[in-house]
Amino acid sequence: MGFSSIHAQEKSEGVKSRAVPYAEWKKIEERFSKNGIEKAKKDIAREKPRIFVFDVAGPAIIEAKKQVYLEKFGVKVEKINACIDERGGSYADAYNDTIYQYIKTKYGDDALKKASSEIGRLFQQLLKISTVTKK
Repeated sequence: MGFSSIHAQEKSEGVKSRAVPYAEWKKIEERFSKNGIEKAKKDIAREKPRIFVFDVAGPAIIEAKKQVYLEKFGVKVEKINACIDERGGSYADAYNDTIYQYIKTKYGDDALKKASSEIGRLFQQLLKISTVTKK
């Protein structure tokens, strides 16, 4: 739960809005990070890993990541809202870091670098297709 989520929740519950002190925020962030790591480990054990991609990445890059990660690693890509997702950025970052480590362990240290190159090529193809269809 990012700061804006806490702020919005307080407003919707009729709580007087307040800034969250840094020390309190760090505790919240640490808890979300821990939860993200734990959930990623459970998803790996269930053979259901995924990667969270913030929606600001744009549709073409998200689609490219979806295709490459699923094909190469069996990992689904899930788009989340960068501003208001209740899991918060620290949850998603910790979750993703755990999945990236899993991918490196299972497929090799250069697997993510190779996937990134393939995502870049596919992204360029998708951009060309969308440009042509807009004309």
